[in-house]
Amino acid sequence: MSIAVMSQWCAVAYGALDLTSQVENVEGTACAVTAIYPAEPILLTGEVANLWLRLINGPVADGDLSVEQRNQIREFHDFGIASPNLDHPARVHKVAPPWLESFQHELVYALIASLAREDGIDAVFIKGPFLKVQGLRTRAHSADVDVLVDPQHVEHLAEIVSSWGWTSRPAVLEGTRIRHSITLAPSSWGCEVDIHWRMPGYAKPDNEAFALIHGRSESHDTASVSITVPDAPTNAVLGALHALRPRYTDRTQLHLVHIARSFIASGGEQTVPIAQQLQADLVLYEVLSTEFPGAVPRPTYAVPQNWQWRSKQGQFRSYMSALKQIPWVERPAVTWRLVWPPPHFFTTSGEVKEPTRVNIFKARVNRLWRGLVKTIPVLQKTIAKRR
Repeated sequence: MSIAVMSQWCAVAYGALDLTSQVENVEGTACAVTAIYPAEPILLTGEVANLWLRLINGPVADGDLSVEQRNQIREFHDFGIASPNLDHPARVHKVAPPWLESFQHELVYALIASLAREDGIDAVFIKGPFLKVQGLRTRAHSADVDVLVDPQHVEHLAEIVSSWGWTSRPAVLEGTRIRHSITLAPSSWGCEVDIHWRMPGYAKPDNEAFALIHGRSESHDTASVSITVPDAPTNAVLGALHALRPRYTDRTQLHLVHIARSFIASGGEQTVPIAQQLQADLVLYEVLSTEFPGAVPRPTYAVPQNWQWRSKQGQFRSYMSALKQIPWVERPAVTWRLVWPPPHFFTTSGEVKEPTRVNIFKARVNRLWRGLVKTIPVLQKTIAKRR
């Protein structure tokens, strides 16, 4: 963009925080700012930070700046934290101190929300620290960022986020909608991102469920960016589903049931109609009926497929059940990937440091052997039951 000789300037960013009280050995102001171009957050301190903050209260005209300040602001522009476009969609109007335990996570929330908004992608941030804000749990910190996205735009948002320094974590069922999310591992941001198109446990079609959850959302300011979060009762239902999600076993762990009950109790009676609308009232039936006796008739529809295959005892049986839900034309490729994963499955996960043919072959054989060791006892039990 060509810049006029005499311009007016405003501050822009995909996230900004006032870290003055958190950064040691720094005199004056300190701000962490995420530029609008792919890069890690920038730390501004002292007079440089004061000049950038001046743009927030602006606009600031070139005529009101010294030659040195003009040059500094043009550097801001080159970095992607200042613009002569006063209507810029990423214009920053205020900067507040962080409210999360990890300010880096707060910047990630703001970045993902900004990237989605810029491309017109509807996104709702689920679970995480907002559960504490909404009085649904006592723990504040979450290890990763979970975002529920309009199902038709999941892969597109994953591509955009990847260009900022994340890498898709390999999964043997990748490329199929049997999964519920794409997991992006960070390089240097230090925070994993899960981009969901569904939460396992509800039977409502993904697009209808997303529309329902998005329609019951509210705004929260995070790192100077407005992000969308489900309201408390809806987030309580999603939190309960996550707590009870089967982990390749048909055994329900009592402490997870307690967590799910706590979510539902904190979310209140509104959780009942929300669960029913999402058709999550079947997998949550015991929890809902315990907390609100008589308010929940037992559903008559089948257990959602996205819950069934995870409920099988043992990973082998789970994957075999999942394969039945995949179109016939795709099954051979997915089955082969389960047995003999592609090289990136091992290199991206760090299991293989040097991706030579020999190392990849050894990793594949080792994985196959581990799978057989776990599977044989399960098959023996299945055969014994049928006798």
